[in-house]
Amino acid sequence: MSAIPLNRILPLGFLFHLLIFSFIALSSCMEFVEDPNNQGGLSLQQSLGNQWARGHFMGKKSLQDTNFQEMESFAKRNVENMRAALLQEQNRAESERELRNVQLAVRNILEQYLKNMQN
Repeated sequence: MSAIPLNRILPLGFLFHLLIFSFIALSSCMEFVEDPNNQGGLSLQQSLGNQWARGHFMGKKSLQDTNFQEMESFAKRNVENMRAALLQEQNRAESERELRNVQLAVRNILEQYLKNMQN
């Protein structure tokens, strides 16, 4: 009866377990790989209805809940608000320019007055 030394069995056992665990890990990973043609596993029946706050539709409302007439008036109001803000900013910039011009004119008048007073 010949005995196989323990130092020969241990590396083979380690190699066997390494192969088995890598095969198990690979097979479990293959189950969770998404098929690009499957589009994430959603069927048409699942995608119908309100999709707000649901999976990868998080934060996106479905078009069924959207009132398009309200969106058009909202866009018009936004454009009107932006136009009003732009005009207000232009008027403010223009009034600042006028104020600077008035300040420069008053400054020049005071400088000339002081020069005349010194002479």
